[in-house]
Parts: sequence; C-alpha cells; structure tokens
Amino acid sequence: MSSAACQLVRATRPMWSVGYRVLKTRPPTAEERARGVKRVIVKWQIVECSPVRDPAGAGVGTLEAHCG
Repeated sequence: MSSAACQLVRATRPMWSVGYRVLKTRPPTAEERARGVKRVIVKWQIVECSPVRDPAGAGVGTLEAHCG
C-alpha cells in the first residue's frame, strides 16, 4: 500500500463489505439458539472485499492500519 493510501485508510477507517463462500457449518448450541442464532459458520472462504459507506454488518470496520 502506498504511503498516501495508507494515510487515507488511517484517517477514514473505512467499513467493508465481504463476499464469502461457506465451507463448513455446525448447528447452534442451546445457548446460541436462545440468542436467536440459526447457524454457526465454522469455516469460510473470502471471495471479495470492498470498502463501503454504510455496512450491513457489525464489526466490519478498520481498526488499525500500519504504514510501512
């Protein structure tokens, strides 16, 4: 990543959209079902990742970027 691009990421901390393929799941435990979990993804493969302004999921933001 160029220095300018890295500085932009550090300044804006973008959110991300992630496209993925599910490789392995397991049924939720009783505790997870009580919280509304329908399935648990154990293994996945990321197909694409794109910056977005309004993410659909929680926890999809950039926390930190190291510029080297």
